[in-house]
Amino acid sequence: MAGLTDLAQDPLALEKLTQHTAESDAALSQLEDAMDTAEERSKAAAQVLAPPPDPNAAQAPAADATQTTPAASGPAAGEKPPDSKD
Repeated sequence: MAGLTDLAQDPLALEKLTQHTAESDAALSQLEDAMDTAEERSKAAAQVLAPPPDPNAAQAPAADATQTTPAASGPAAGEKPPDSKD
């Protein structure tokens, strides 16, 4: 507690606190600007590396929804094969 009381009585404490607050705010502003720039560059890179599909380009045929996969030849999970004797 002695440290806090000494700080409260220090005439330069408010001035130091104000200066440090201004420095912190400036650093935060720089960080936010850098993050915005990084996000813009990231989006630009994504556009170059994976551009959106051209709507005028011929589209590949869609998969036929009526096709089915062949049934499994073995027993279902948890079932025993029909020829097993228990």
